[in-house]
Amino acid sequence: MARQLGRARRGVRARWLLAGLLAVVLAGVVFGGASAFSSDASPTIASDLPDYNPGQTVTLNGTGWESGSNQVHIVVNDTAGVATFLHDVNVDVVNGTVTDSFSLPTYFVASYTVTATQQTSSGGTLTATTTFTDANPSANLDQCANDPAPSPSSDGCDTNANQWVNGNLGASKSFYLEGDSIPYRIGMDNLVSGSSHAITIEWDTTKSSTHALDYITSYNRSVLDANPCLGVSGCNTFSTFPIPADPQVTGAGVTQAAGVFTLFGGTITSVSAYSYPDGAGFTGDKSARITINFTASKTNPVLAWGGHIATRKDWGSGNSAVAIPGSPYHTRLIDLDGSGGNQDRSLSAEAVVFPGSITIIKDAQPNGPTSFQFTASPSPLANFSLVDDGTSANTKLFSNITTFQTYTVQETPIPTGWALTNLVCSHTDDNGGSSSTNLGTGTSTINMAEGENYTCTYTNVLQRVTLTVIKHVINDNGGTKTAGDFTMSVNSATGSPNPASFGGAESPGTSVSIAANAPYNVTEGAVTGYTQTGTSAGCSSATGIPPGGSATCTITNDDNAAHLIVIKHVVNNNGGSKVASDFTTTISGVSTANPSAPGAEAPGVDNTLTSVGAY
Repeated sequence: MARQLGRARRGVRARWLLAGLLAVVLAGVVFGGASAFSSDASPTIASDLPDYNPGQTVTLNGTGWESGSNQVHIVVNDTAGVATFLHDVNVDVVNGTVTDSFSLPTYFVASYTVTATQQTSSGGTLTATTTFTDANPSANLDQCANDPAPSPSSDGCDTNANQWVNGNLGASKSFYLEGDSIPYRIGMDNLVSGSSHAITIEWDTTKSSTHALDYITSYNRSVLDANPCLGVSGCNTFSTFPIPADPQVTGAGVTQAAGVFTLFGGTITSVSAYSYPDGAGFTGDKSARITINFTASKTNPVLAWGGHIATRKDWGSGNSAVAIPGSPYHTRLIDLDGSGGNQDRSLSAEAVVFPGSITIIKDAQPNGPTSFQFTASPSPLANFSLVDDGTSANTKLFSNITTFQTYTVQETPIPTGWALTNLVCSHTDDNGGSSSTNLGTGTSTINMAEGENYTCTYTNVLQRVTLTVIKHVINDNGGTKTAGDFTMSVNSATGSPNPASFGGAESPGTSVSIAANAPYNVTEGAVTGYTQTGTSAGCSSATGIPPGGSATCTITNDDNAAHLIVIKHVVNNNGGSKVASDFTTTISGVSTANPSAPGAEAPGVDNTLTSVGAY
């Protein structure tokens, strides 16, 4: 390659020498050896810009050259000895100026020297020199300092460029939660519009086999108003490209949040497969790497994405980033087009808050519609109620707690007829916190430390007492019904009486279990021929039976007496004059108060029978 370049250069020089000789001959013919323009000033040569992008067009301009003499010979060499440009240009016959244009290589070189010479008509030599450089494509990795707490983790990096930093982030500058995605950006410069590039990034997936930044997502997934264009001129239009799922992550059963790479000032054409420079898997210290291929539409494009903070929900207790001390959240720029990389940005563990949670469970025995009231404080806890009817209504979750202090939860008041019989609190992801309970007051006290998850279960048992129901039947008028012919019902304001409906029974009656301190009422179904003649005090109560107590309900029914109505009707259609009372009626075979009585026309005489039978 070097020999070919040397031969090419010698060939070019030879052609220039021939061209120079021809120019001298032509100049002698045209001008007869006389100069058409000369200047007492020294000749100059200068580039139109002091610095260029690789591949950009350079224009050299010169003044003070002799127009009636030879062409100006321009030699451009780079300091690395890679690129050489040799040009012979004509001199303007009016003002003695020269102009030369050419394109630089599309790769970075560094700096160039320019030497312009001209053989004058008098045999002398005019000389002028200058220098210029081509810019080195550059890339800088920043991460989002989204403001310290109490500013929410969803806000930040939206007001000035200083919020994007390339140093370590601590709690004084940032506040992230478990499962958030940290925004990153790479600002590039000195790229040529229309040129193609490849940039490679890397992130630490595990530290000592514990998951750190488990995968990558969109830059604004968590910090919703993050602006990667802050401090970057002309940064407005953008393109996106889907971030592929990491097969190691999905293969572990973790659902990777969807996301995109965003490129401001260019178009992403493809991304590579994932690679794992420290080996596949999650054992030990591991990292993942990916390359983004793109075409620049500006000299200073910006690439943005997010790094997801591993969660206990995905990887299990003790296996996520909460268990890593120090500064475990490392992301790197490996290279831009194979160079200029190895930039490492870290986020301190103290800047990431792992929320805690408090879960209250109501276990009511038996299940039912009873509502249990709770008081809870301080914020974000608040008063609530639970119903244990066999659904999720028996559970209250306070999640994403980020203030680690003492919290209290109390069941009060306990519903009528119920007793709090057990209260237990436990927690996972221990970080030095603790909990205690007071069954007598129904209070749980939780001293929460970061990342701990507490569960307190309140067990309430419906207290029951015995109600004895006696059905007494009096058959003193010939009735034949017994207590079992009557259907008895017990209704209670709390819980279900057991049994709630049953056939009546004479003393000692029927035992019914009902809720303590719950209002109740005993009723019976009607039976033809009998009248309820009495109920005892224990058959209803507005306050119920106190725990440990009992009551007896006696309901008495008497059979109704039979009635025999005797009508005496007299017809005097043949001159008779008797009336009904002239006749005496006598009832025999059954007992009545007045078995014999004067007759009476309708409605007749109502005889109440004190016995029943044939008459």
